[in-house]
Amino acid sequence: MRRTLTTRLTTEEEIFAEIDFIASVPSAAERLFQSRGLPETEWQSAFKLLQAFLRQGKSFYEAAKELDDRASPLLYYYSALNFSKGLLCLSNPNLVSKKIPHGLTHMRSEAKLADQKVKVAHGVFQEIYKLLFSCDIPTGTELSLLRMMNYVPDISYELRVTGHTHPTAASVHASYCRGDQSSSFLLLSANDVQGVVTADNFPALFSHFSEVTIRGEDARNIFGQNAEHRFAMRYFQSSDVQIESGEGITLAPHLEILAKLRTSTELCCFDHQLSPDFYLQAPLCTLPFNTLLSIFGSLYYLSSLVRYQPDYLEHLLAANEAWLIRRFIGSAPEALLHLVFSRIVGETVSYHKN
Repeated sequence: MRRTLTTRLTTEEEIFAEIDFIASVPSAAERLFQSRGLPETEWQSAFKLLQAFLRQGKSFYEAAKELDDRASPLLYYYSALNFSKGLLCLSNPNLVSKKIPHGLTHMRSEAKLADQKVKVAHGVFQEIYKLLFSCDIPTGTELSLLRMMNYVPDISYELRVTGHTHPTAASVHASYCRGDQSSSFLLLSANDVQGVVTADNFPALFSHFSEVTIRGEDARNIFGQNAEHRFAMRYFQSSDVQIESGEGITLAPHLEILAKLRTSTELCCFDHQLSPDFYLQAPLCTLPFNTLLSIFGSLYYLSSLVRYQPDYLEHLLAANEAWLIRRFIGSAPEALLHLVFSRIVGETVSYHKN
């Protein structure tokens, strides 16, 4: 579900206003608990936890914005950690009511940035992964820092053109279309300029959709695409769904089909004319992965440098990799804030500046 709001505020200000509302008004939080199936007997104690996590997450984020790149990753990570605990709290408050580890480890290393890794352990990262994908990421799994960062749209292009990584994502627009008088189908338009959309990367897509060609007139009418937009577009059509009422398109079956792509998609929270509805994101070492996890893991790594290896961080900020670190710190925390907030409220929220 996508909700677009018009505002005079910045995206951060809007999100924090809604976070303050949820953290201050129990009935607002209770609607979220109810939507997750949390028993009503647990709402009161869960609200106190949620309130603390959301307020701490906001406080760390606002403090981080005032700091230099040598210190801000630590507070941005603490913000991400608290918001992630808030997300977990909605469905399983007992999980985060006591001390829970980060879910990642990093061994001190002087290796070049391209060889830096974090390792999965029990804790928040592993639980968020399970929540997002309904499957486990094995303890001990090693995740390459740069391959994780490649899932962040704002810096993935730079990583590719500098030869650090390979493409991982394709932006997708979706449209519900009428077939004959009694049926409808879901049509996807995937911008596959990087050649990412393959059956190996996205088996669920090729299992539930058939690749089709459409006329230029249809691409323009359905997706607003002119010839220059269609350069690398590929189109995928679902099977027809019968319309029982005869009064319009029945959305529920189409939403069920989209849900089957869950392990391969990431939200798009931007709002402009060409914004996709979502991204198809290829696996990381055969594991489902997405932008939220990549930013969490990368912030954990940088926060570890701030805490335990400031000399190496200083080396990075004076080296050729400085542009990457600064670009990530400048854009990724807001993207994570937007993504985790959308998951907390249970819908993709985008903001149009008036």
